[in-house]
Amino acid sequence: DDNRVGSIITLKDVTKIEKLEMRLRGLIAEKGYVAKYTFDDIVGISKIIIKCKEKAKKMALIDKTVLVIGESGTGKEMFVQAIHNFSNRKNNPFVAINCASLSSELLESELFGYEEGSFTGAKKGGKRGLFELAHRGTIFLDEIGDISPEVQIKLLRVLQEKEIRRIGGDSIIPVDVRVIVATNRNLSQMVTEGKFRMDLYYRLNVFTLIIPPIRERKEDIPLIINNILDEIGCTGKKIDENLMEIFNRCKWEGNIRELKNCIEYMSYMGQDVLSIADLPPYFSHEFKNDKNSVDKDNIKDIRNCLFEGFTRDEKETLIFIVRTIKGRSVGRVILHKLCLENGYNISEYKLRVFMSYLNDNNYIKYGGGRKGAEITDKGILLVDKCDFVG
Repeated sequence: DDNRVGSIITLKDVTKIEKLEMRLRGLIAEKGYVAKYTFDDIVGISKIIIKCKEKAKKMALIDKTVLVIGESGTGKEMFVQAIHNFSNRKNNPFVAINCASLSSELLESELFGYEEGSFTGAKKGGKRGLFELAHRGTIFLDEIGDISPEVQIKLLRVLQEKEIRRIGGDSIIPVDVRVIVATNRNLSQMVTEGKFRMDLYYRLNVFTLIIPPIRERKEDIPLIINNILDEIGCTGKKIDENLMEIFNRCKWEGNIRELKNCIEYMSYMGQDVLSIADLPPYFSHEFKNDKNSVDKDNIKDIRNCLFEGFTRDEKETLIFIVRTIKGRSVGRVILHKLCLENGYNISEYKLRVFMSYLNDNNYIKYGGGRKGAEITDKGILLVDKCDFVG
């Protein structure tokens, strides 16, 4: 009769709950369903990458589908994992799959699972799909532009209805999953070409994050290199200024992945101070064959970086002078004769101006006496660099 006659109090040791939670996290980790990267792992001080990280953090808290667009090797998955770890779902599974690595049929069974006996070779008892495994967490679909029209239809249903149906099954399974997709392809163009469903595209293209390529954030290259050296345990390695100049001029079509491969090769195969001579063989081939293409596509003709304010012919003459002095100590009279004999049409006055410039910039040591000019370490590096690119 609304009178309290007693109470029952249930007490549980909080450490048991913590142990159960740790056990659950451990089981998830064993399956690999954990995101390891955070926004702190994304290196960069450039305005464009800072703005990108700020935008990604806002999206992380919205709990909606996110479309990540970026060239190959820009670090799309790192951003996706950081978004998960910054979201309210961070303590739940993070499941990732590369859609381009599987056939249409296999991808469908991996994503949605299947019932026992649904096809030849089906696992006894059936199999849960990745959407079920990612329940209350995040599923990351990489290379979304490569999925077939059939899978596109099923994915659209998941996004709209928040439910799936296994292959060979007739029951509907509700799922609470955040979907993040990524691609390096132009989905808008694919829609125009009829290769991607328009309704799915507009379902995905709401919160879009564009990851900048490394050529648009070159001030971050030294930091990225140091981070790579730290990861591979080669923190004692240094990059000389001429090599860094080459890195800054490179287009890096493979972005951070290409830069990492390059640094790893040089770190293990090169000297303590890494220089142009330590570059991988494919870089050497590229330099030797593309040295005249700087005006076409900004490839690495290092002569274009040298002797600012001089014409191309004057730069070639300056390089010839330094190269000649490297071979022997030589005076101005003999040097002028050698220039003319080798097709460098230069007056004695112009030669004095050039030698004064080279002396002032520490490429040569020149006192004007009988001893003649001598090359410096900086001059030797210049010649070696020019000989390397041909």
